[in-house]
Amino acid sequence: PLPVEIASRGFGHQKGQLILPAVGDVIGTFGWYDVEGADDRAFRGGIDIEAPQDGPVRAVYAGQVRRAERIRGFGTAVILDHGEGFFTIYAHLATLGTSVGEMVATGQPIGTVGDSGSTRGVLLHFEIRQHSDPVDPLEWVKLPPGIKVRD
Repeated sequence: PLPVEIASRGFGHQKGQLILPAVGDVIGTFGWYDVEGADDRAFRGGIDIEAPQDGPVRAVYAGQVRRAERIRGFGTAVILDHGEGFFTIYAHLATLGTSVGEMVATGQPIGTVGDSGSTRGVLLHFEIRQHSDPVDPLEWVKLPPGIKVRD
C-alpha cells in the first residue's frame, strides 16, 4: 500500500491540473488513429509528446515507482502508482532516473526523453490508467502556454 500522505491527496481530484511530463507539443492524441501506409487503425492508450532528446521527464503527481525497466511495447519505461487505482506510464525513455519502490514528488525528474522501443523517433509516450483502463491524458494535464496539440 501507498503511504497515507499520497493515498490521501487524491489523484482522482487532479483532473485538468496535472503538469505535462515533458516540454513539447502533443503529436499523437489518445484513441483510435489511422496507421500510416496501411489500411488499418490502431489504438493509442495515451499521448505522444515531441520533446528534445535527453530532456527531463517529470512525475505528473506524487507516487511510488512500481516499474523502472525495459517493458515490451514501451521501451525503457517508468510506471508510477498514485493510489486510488491510478497509474501513470512514461515510455521510450533514454535513461531512468528512479528505481522501483522509490517515492517521487510531483515534478521530480524520473528519466530522460529518448526513442527506446519507439517506431516514431524521439518522443515521450505518456499514459494515465485508472485500474487497467487507459484514460485520455489531455483531460488531466494543464497544457503550458505555447504548447500545441497537433495529431
